[in-house]
Amino acid sequence: MAVRPTPFAGLDFVRISEPYLHFLGDSLRQGEMPWWNPYASLGRPFLADLQTASFYPPMLLTVVLGVRAGFVAITFLHGMLALLGFTKLVQTWSDSRPAAWGGALVFLFSAPLLARMQAGQVNYVYSLCYLPLVLGLAARYAQAPTRRGWVGLAVVWGLQLLSCHPQVFWLSALGAGLFVTGLVLQPPWPAALRAWVRTAGGLVLACVAGMALIGFVLVPFAGLIGQSNRAVPSLAFSASFAMSVDHWMSLFTTASGTMATNWEYDIHLSVAGLIGGLVALTRWREPVIRGAGLMIIVSALIMAGEATPFFGLLYKILPGLASFRVPARAGVLVVLGLVFAASYLAGTKPSHASTRTPVLLAGLLVAALVVGYYVRRLAGLPGGPSWLITQLVWLAASVGGWWLWLGRNDGQSPAVSRSRRLLLPAVIAGQFALAIWSLKQLPGFPVEFPVETVVQEALHRRGLDRSAAPARVCLPPDMIRDNSGMVRRYATLTGFESLSLQRVWVYLHRAAGAEPNHAFNTTPDGRIYAAAEQMNAVSLTVSLPAGSSTLRLNAQPDPRAYLATRLTLVPDAATAIARMVAGHRFHEDVLVEEPFAAGISVTPEKPAGSVSIPRFSLNSVELDVDSPGTAVLVVAEAWYPGWRASIDGRDVPCRPVNGWMRGVAVPAGHSLVRLRYEQEGRLAGLAVSAATALLLLGIWRSRGAETTVRE
Repeated sequence: MAVRPTPFAGLDFVRISEPYLHFLGDSLRQGEMPWWNPYASLGRPFLADLQTASFYPPMLLTVVLGVRAGFVAITFLHGMLALLGFTKLVQTWSDSRPAAWGGALVFLFSAPLLARMQAGQVNYVYSLCYLPLVLGLAARYAQAPTRRGWVGLAVVWGLQLLSCHPQVFWLSALGAGLFVTGLVLQPPWPAALRAWVRTAGGLVLACVAGMALIGFVLVPFAGLIGQSNRAVPSLAFSASFAMSVDHWMSLFTTASGTMATNWEYDIHLSVAGLIGGLVALTRWREPVIRGAGLMIIVSALIMAGEATPFFGLLYKILPGLASFRVPARAGVLVVLGLVFAASYLAGTKPSHASTRTPVLLAGLLVAALVVGYYVRRLAGLPGGPSWLITQLVWLAASVGGWWLWLGRNDGQSPAVSRSRRLLLPAVIAGQFALAIWSLKQLPGFPVEFPVETVVQEALHRRGLDRSAAPARVCLPPDMIRDNSGMVRRYATLTGFESLSLQRVWVYLHRAAGAEPNHAFNTTPDGRIYAAAEQMNAVSLTVSLPAGSSTLRLNAQPDPRAYLATRLTLVPDAATAIARMVAGHRFHEDVLVEEPFAAGISVTPEKPAGSVSIPRFSLNSVELDVDSPGTAVLVVAEAWYPGWRASIDGRDVPCRPVNGWMRGVAVPAGHSLVRLRYEQEGRLAGLAVSAATALLLLGIWRSRGAETTVRE
């Protein structure tokens, strides 16, 4: 069933956030830390993935109150964070509380936040809510650098990154750097340059300190990135999701059937907010406007992607840009800059004549752009003339609202003065009411997946849910969610995640005849679901044959664990996967990578023997092995650094075999093999976090920490 988008029925909430939090809460309530997730993508790290937000303190509310109620509380708290951060930012330069709060509401309900919340990208929005606070703290540090101000910025940056989204952290660092550059660089230039170097150095160190503060998450996360399908950056990946002309039009119009701009590209901030921001930018001689303008210009160049020659240059010189897919997402900085500029304009009214002329010019510019777009799309624009008339009416109302707001009140009665100042807020409120209503008219997402229950019941009826290892399931994502196993306790071949393990990702794509190196590498190629039945390495229990509407249950899938008495050395995982796809008999002849081959031996003349799995938990697997000779125990679960093995209590290596599986060399006879997962980098990350916390505390409490650091 498809429903209209709401925060808790949005695509990412249903497919990512909700399963993650169910899994986290259930695991903690059962007394087990979910270091490893065996229920998606043939197994992958869970707590090492920053984007699960498992260590973000507010997420504990979902464990205590439940997923939905917890998210309501967390959403309210972050909304207040955005409002208070924005008002403090504006009031640094303006005494007008109405202008500050009005701008804060415009930012909170602008499309980069509202549309993404409607799409269910709740954690992404929570990270965005820190942006005004980060800009305010960075600006305060630039104007009066104190040690306590620096510590506060570092802590806030650490919390923002911990809330789950590295992209937003990167964008906030970029926005803060650009904003304070505009603030600081003004005559006299030698002093300005020295101030900029000092400020830029302080901001960089605050970023580093913020990251080090959450080293207990970032060190394991860095390991996950190194093993993921995003380990090698590329210009094509970083430039994807760039803005087209149609997307830029979301500045002027709400998303609707006529302009069905989705949440990735929607940067609507109301026409009134846009007009105010453009007018404010004409005051570019003022440092605070230069800061906002610089942030807007550079962000707009990133948003355009490879449509301009600047992206390739920025790709080379901006640290971190190569690691993310950010073009359209930089739109939040454009919106923040414009809304801030408009709020500053509304709260620091200049002379009558110097402002009304730019209002008219801005209105004419926007009108020309809208009419030009309409003419270009005349033949195919669904809304026809009514769309153009609607846009021009809102534009005229916005220009009129600013014209009256910025006019002088000399000689007017209080009642007339108040009524003149009500038009602009009324226009903005009307435009956002229309924006919210329009979002509700966009096509909805499937949020109910009854097939998940059917699969669960089918497994139960056949007793297939009573085996120690969870049954493997592969159906198209419009029937069951890729992450549904985290709730239903079966295992899926794929997952809906930002970082997939490279070995598993390449195997599934190569086995399905698909190209693994595509730019949209969050979503697996759809051919995997059709080809899953032919993969004889994944122990598939439930599938849906092509063209059929009846589930196929395989009570005897290929073994989850087995013994191989022959081995073939290969140079790397890619070669092993290529041989598997080409038909190599890997159940009998295991493929071992040369760097991991030390100390392994087999007895080819002996039969394979038997393996059973008496116990299977999140972070460990126990196996009973009977082998007539030396052999390699193969477990068809994803290998990852951190998996350890022991045989009858004696530690032995756990190595990657067959490209992506786990392998253990076992002796002849009966043995009890235990595989356990120990998150690599956990202790090192904790040490980094503890040392950083002590350092920041010492700086905060140091003598003279509130005194401005003078040159």
